[in-house]
Amino acid sequence: MEECEKCLKCGGSIKQGDMFCSACGSEVTSAKSEKAPAVENLHELELAKKYSKAINNGRQAILVIIILYAICVVLAIILLKIAAQQNQKIESFGIFILIFIAVLFMAIYIALWAWAKTKPFPAILTALCIYSVLITINLVATMVYTPNMAFAVMIWILISIKIISVLSKGITAAYRYEKLIDAGKGASNE
Repeated sequence: MEECEKCLKCGGSIKQGDMFCSACGSEVTSAKSEKAPAVENLHELELAKKYSKAINNGRQAILVIIILYAICVVLAIILLKIAAQQNQKIESFGIFILIFIAVLFMAIYIALWAWAKTKPFPAILTALCIYSVLITINLVATMVYTPNMAFAVMIWILISIKIISVLSKGITAAYRYEKLIDAGKGASNE
């Protein structure tokens, strides 16, 4: 007598090797394919936990960037209201452009943050690249146009170094985690 499984959708009997349920026609998925790849030894499990923590920290760093942009938007809106009260149309247009750009980058980082849930390595790497380029442009512009703000620039550099450090650790962990999972899949297929 052949070994039978039950259809997850209708509960009907499915013969081993069938691709579709004969009762309801739904595609057969075995319980084995629904489980996550097994990490075979304790050392790999500990590594996976360590990498997951660093990946989550990388995602949180992206969230910090989103919050910083939100603060910039709020401050820019306050400046826009002040400029509107003083009838300074040139500065209010510049602040409006600043708000638009900040909201655009907030949307980009929100998308990267969501993408990092499923594909952390490319998402965190992209966030790091964009952040590094924007920080470099911002620091150069600040030093050129407002050189008397050296203290504020130094604080911003320190904050940026911390964010870049956490993002870098997240990238490394995501890469190593993917390699660990790929190695586990390769071992389970043999």
